[in-house]
Amino acid sequence: MSLNAGAHVTLNPGVYYLDQGSLSVNGGATLSGTGVTLVFTSSTGNNYATASVNGGATINLTPPTNGSTAGIVFFGDRNMPVGTGFSFEGGASQVLGGALYLPRGAVSFAGGADTTTACKARG
Repeated sequence: MSLNAGAHVTLNPGVYYLDQGSLSVNGGATLSGTGVTLVFTSSTGNNYATASVNGGATINLTPPTNGSTAGIVFFGDRNMPVGTGFSFEGGASQVLGGALYLPRGAVSFAGGADTTTACKARG
């Protein structure tokens, strides 16, 4: 899923599976949603989904309050290779109202990224 050039996307409540490929939000795009969990996975065991947020993007996500992903905004598949990339950079602004559970992910915050989250979890 790629959001660019000032796009504004609001996700309905639910669990969203990103199967392979990546989530890319940049160029002033906005991604928001309440009651949302993004699951990064691969149905083939190869090319696990990643995330990249930069270029003045805005993210404002809150997780579900009940169910199997309660409290989790980003959930990384436990089978993904160690070092799978998740980058939050380049002037992006993120408000993440829950945990980033990326136990095998390589998470980077750099380049003026402004992030607020209730919890960051690794491993």
